Amino acid sequence: MPVAATIDIGLSGNRIERDLIAQLAAVERRGIRLNINGGNGLGKIAAQTDHLSKSIEFAERRVLAFSATAGSLYAVTAAMKALFTATVEVEKSLADINVVLGRSAGGIQKFGAELFNIARLTGQSFAEVSKSALEFSRQGLGVEETLRRTRDALILTRLSGLDVVSSTEAITAAMNTFNDTVSSSTVLVNKLANVDASFAVSSADLAEGLKRVGAVAQDVGLSLDQTIGFITSLQQTTAHGGANIGNSLKSILA
Repeated sequence: MPVAATIDIGLSGNRIERDLIAQLAAVERRGIRLNINGGNGLGKIAAQTDHLSKSIEFAERRVLAFSATAGSLYAVTAAMKALFTATVEVEKSLADINVVLGRSAGGIQKFGAELFNIARLTGQSFAEVSKSALEFSRQGLGVEETLRRTRDALILTRLSGLDVVSSTEAITAAMNTFNDTVSSSTVLVNKLANVDASFAVSSADLAEGLKRVGAVAQDVGLSLDQTIGFITSLQQTTAHGGANIGNSLKSILA
C-alpha cells in the first residue's frame, strides 16, 4: 500500500523547474504527495539559518564572557589564599622570635615592621629575613643588635651569593672570634666588600674561609685583617675556594 507523505520544495517558475515538476507528478501518482510552492521554503531555511548563526554567535560571546569572569575570580581567589598563607607564616615567624626576645605585643609588631623594611631594602623575602633574625635572637643579642646583624647578613647574602643561613653563620663566627677588634657586623661586611672589590677574591670565599679558620687564627694571635689577607693571597695564588683555603689554613696554624 503506498505511503502518503508531504514534501515542501521551494522553486522558481522557469522551464527547468517546470520539467522537474512534470517528473515529480509521476512520483505523486505512486502515493507520495509533493507540495510545490513558489520559493518560500528556501527563504524560510535561509532565515532560520541566519537566526541560528546569530544564536551561536551570542552563545559564544556568553561563553567568552563567562570564561573571563571565571578566570578573574580564580586569580582573586588564588591571591587571597596566598595572602592568608603569607600572613600565617609571618605571624608564626614573629611568634618564634618573640619566644626568645620576650617583647610585648606592640614591641614585636614594631620588630616585625623593621624586618619588613630590611626585606624591602635587601630584596629578600620576609621568610629569609626572619630565619636570620631568629638565629641571631637565639644568641642572646638585644633587639637593636639582632636587627643590625640581620640586616648585615642579608647584605652579605646579596653581595656574595651565599644563602641566608651561610651568611648568618659567617657573621656569627667572625664576630664571636674577632669581637675584640671588630666593633660591629657592619664593619665586618664592609671589610669583606672592600677586599672583594679590590682583589681577585669574592665575599663568599672570604666568608667561608673566615668561618673555618677564624677560631684557630685568633688563638695564634692573627687579627681579622691579617686572616683576611692570608685568605685573599691564597685565593689569588691557588684559585681554590674559600672553604678549602680555610680548612687548609686551620690545619697549618694548628
